[in-house]
Amino acid sequence: MVLTIVIAALAAAGMLLIVWLFFDALLSTKETKNTFYVVLLKGNAALVQQTMRAALRQREWLGLRTTLVFVDDGIDCEGQCAAELLLRRREDALLCSRSQLPEIIRTENEDIGAGAD
Repeated sequence: MVLTIVIAALAAAGMLLIVWLFFDALLSTKETKNTFYVVLLKGNAALVQQTMRAALRQREWLGLRTTLVFVDDGIDCEGQCAAELLLRRREDALLCSRSQLPEIIRTENEDIGAGAD
């Protein structure tokens, strides 16, 4: 009797979880190819690495498919090297200066809209 109740409760919880995940997948806006996650970088190499790793982790935890744009807003030479090392093999993140940011966003949006006619 008790075993039947426990099994029924676990089955109900499992069905609730499946329905929850279905609606999460259906209603979430994770497919955002023309969305940018912009992070300003300042300071030395240690601060730059900490900020970049936190942004990369946060994007993974949230399941976002956005392009990470790290903006050089006053990092030193060591910070510049550290940023380039972290982004060496990443195609979904880039480093730019503040003056390059509007052009990068414009170019990425034009690439996405190309061929839509």
